[in-house]
Amino acid sequence: MKKKPFVIILAIIMIIISLVFAACNGNPTDTTLPAPPSDLEPKPEPDPEPEPLPDPPPEEVYESEGIEFYSMFEYDEVLGDYEKVVYSVASVCRYSACRNNLHDELYNNLEIPNEYGGLPVIKIKSWGFSYNKHLNTVRIPDGVTTIGTNSFQASSVKKITMTDSVTILEWGAFVDCYNLYSIRLSDNIEGFSFDCFSWCDDLKVMNIPAKLKYMAPMAVPRDMDYLIMPELDKLDINIAYKFLTKSIVIPSCVEELIFDYDKFKPYYPEFQINFKGTEEQWESIISKLSEEQLEAIRKFKVNYNFEMEI
Repeated sequence: MKKKPFVIILAIIMIIISLVFAACNGNPTDTTLPAPPSDLEPKPEPDPEPEPLPDPPPEEVYESEGIEFYSMFEYDEVLGDYEKVVYSVASVCRYSACRNNLHDELYNNLEIPNEYGGLPVIKIKSWGFSYNKHLNTVRIPDGVTTIGTNSFQASSVKKITMTDSVTILEWGAFVDCYNLYSIRLSDNIEGFSFDCFSWCDDLKVMNIPAKLKYMAPMAVPRDMDYLIMPELDKLDINIAYKFLTKSIVIPSCVEELIFDYDKFKPYYPEFQINFKGTEEQWESIISKLSEEQLEAIRKFKVNYNFEMEI
């Protein structure tokens, strides 16, 4: 009975502490209502799905003098329909379809037209001239921008020239062209795609495009006799070692060389430089190299006033 007042006092103290604690953590003056759940907020209406374009018309094919012209369409929103805008081209004689000599003369020196029916030709169709065993020389005209996938694979072509309108070489464009000896590439090609020149064992003369930036695996031809460097003021000749070439041709317009001695060590002493300018011009160019570079580059044989066209 003597402990009862103590228990009562302790209980009162605990109640007072609880009330004080509640008062400190509460905010009786805050009358702000809680924000409604986010799923009750109005959501914006989704953008309507765009109307799907109608299917393009079936590909149209026209034949003229041994060339097939394949129509390419573009959707015109104003007309609300597809419009034929350009063509890609192919050979009527591919996949070994021509087993006689009727096309020998036609394809001996083939000049692909740059237009048909008033519309431009912009592409060599994928597989377009593949396995054509009548091709000798081919000229790709101005306006063509793309050499399609495997477009000349395993054909008999020996020489190809193209204008600087070409910007894209697709996968395997010249793969297995065993007879290809010489090719003049567009200066605006930025890369060699995979398998682009694989198994072009007879390729001996080729120019390096001025804008070339990358080379995919198995894209580079090997053991060429002449690798023609681009006409640039500042010329990086280190790219030559990737081609295992025997010699390079340097234009006379060059003012400065980028040269790494270590990359060319395997080539000594056979590697040659064919310079289109005079000996005095060459000496002026290499005088800007370091002493070590100068000593190394002098080990190469240099032919002056060299003339060569693809």
